[in-house]
Amino acid sequence: MNVDITKERLEAAVVLADRIAGRNQSLPILKCFYIEAKKNTLSIRSTNLDLGIRIEVPTKTGAEGAVVVPGAPLKNLVSSLGEGFIKLTMKAGNLFLSNSTTSTTIKSYPQDEFPAIPEVVPESTVIINPKDFVA
Repeated sequence: MNVDITKERLEAAVVLADRIAGRNQSLPILKCFYIEAKKNTLSIRSTNLDLGIRIEVPTKTGAEGAVVVPGAPLKNLVSSLGEGFIKLTMKAGNLFLSNSTTSTTIKSYPQDEFPAIPEVVPESTVIINPKDFVA
């Protein structure tokens, strides 16, 4: 993964994803974000098993990839960075963030542990008459 993104876009996406991320102590993977870079788009997913969200942000993507990182540390780090561009790269399987003044590494989790978020397919939509539910 090799992505350049503005701080404002990344911060807005991370704050939104953090609202959905689980607070379950028995499943620490629910406190994480699944971050994927593909085709000039950065996708951030989070879930608490009841709700799931996927936020897509346009970026400049050099190399595609995916990583699962703890949400709260990422949110706090991004909000503390100065204005400008942030570079996200993968180094040794971990997420490396850098801007003009700061650089840090966030340890990642295995991607296969992150729960799948169901996708809604428009062709599979069913329309039900509300009167069918009224007795």
